[in-house]
Amino acid sequence: MYIGSAVDLSKRIAEHFLYGKSNEHLQRALALYGLDNFEFLIIEFCTPELLIEREQYYLNWLFSLPVEYCYNFLSTAGSSLGYQHTEKAKAKMSTVKSGANNPRAVNILVFSVDGQLVNEFSTLTEAALWLNTSVTFDRR
Repeated sequence: MYIGSAVDLSKRIAEHFLYGKSNEHLQRALALYGLDNFEFLIIEFCTPELLIEREQYYLNWLFSLPVEYCYNFLSTAGSSLGYQHTEKAKAKMSTVKSGANNPRAVNILVFSVDGQLVNEFSTLTEAALWLNTSVTFDRR
């Protein structure tokens, strides 16, 4: 399970599936098991002012379960305080910052449930069209 919150749900979904802007553990699971093996549920609607409080409520519940049920790294809503990147992640970030890789490069792979490559996209626009979604959002 993964608990998250968003003011703009369509933006957050795009960040997870098109831009890989979620934790590495969740991204690997999506690639390994395929999107068809996941359920995405909105468990509560609330005002933006209550968003972090309500996310924390559900994180408290999630972190009371055995660790193998949790894709979240952090137990505090809206904070990366205390999170330590792995040495592998640090090395990867260092390589990107050095210019060895193009940080704007995009390679989107879509896999079937049995791990077979279904489609590959070199642009976000191609992937968005195929997924019937938009690529437009504010990248703050």
